[in-house]
Amino acid sequence: MNAVNRTLKFLTAALFVTTGISQAAVYKPVLNADSKTGLTFSIPYTFGKHDGEALSLSGHIEIDPETLVVTSGEFSFPVTALSSGNRKRDCHIEESIGLDYSKSSYPKSQVCGGTNTLPTEGNDAIAFPNLLFKMESSTASKTAGEPAVVRGSFEMHGVSKPLEVPILITKNDAGIVRLQGTFMLSMAAYGAVVKPVVGIKVGDPITVTVDVLLKAESSKAQ
Repeated sequence: MNAVNRTLKFLTAALFVTTGISQAAVYKPVLNADSKTGLTFSIPYTFGKHDGEALSLSGHIEIDPETLVVTSGEFSFPVTALSSGNRKRDCHIEESIGLDYSKSSYPKSQVCGGTNTLPTEGNDAIAFPNLLFKMESSTASKTAGEPAVVRGSFEMHGVSKPLEVPILITKNDAGIVRLQGTFMLSMAAYGAVVKPVVGIKVGDPITVTVDVLLKAESSKAQ
């Protein structure tokens, strides 16, 4: 039986070599040198723009370490992890994309309390706690410095829509993969309503910038 097992292992290894089947590595996000996730956003409004960042990012992505082609994966971050540097403004972001309008008093009236927080339970509590980007595939970059097109779906405010984004995928000598790209995202397309405050209106779409670092966790046969 041991001889049979050794033979099967040899034939399997030979199959990978002769057919050129590659290994997809599983990568997970790590913080950059500034202890940041590298995921930022810019929201236009009446007098300019508000810049912010995602304070946390979780998930994984499967990438061929040789071609850097994405085969699958997903990234998610909590609505409450979106920070614009102003707690009152952050609460308004949370109510616009985190609440279920069919149950909440919002957007008919704003529900952020005097402490700039939402209730933890009831109809005005966050119903859609996370934003999720599921990745299904990507193109292969034909030349160095050319972004790949990562295809998948993005979920916000309980609504999921197909999404394609241009992302430059590179890998350094230490094996750290870097994702870089900028794209536009319409909150209105996901049914999110940002209620004006004292005549100040928020624009749409928002600009999302990705500069995320990934570290390999494991590999698996494709």
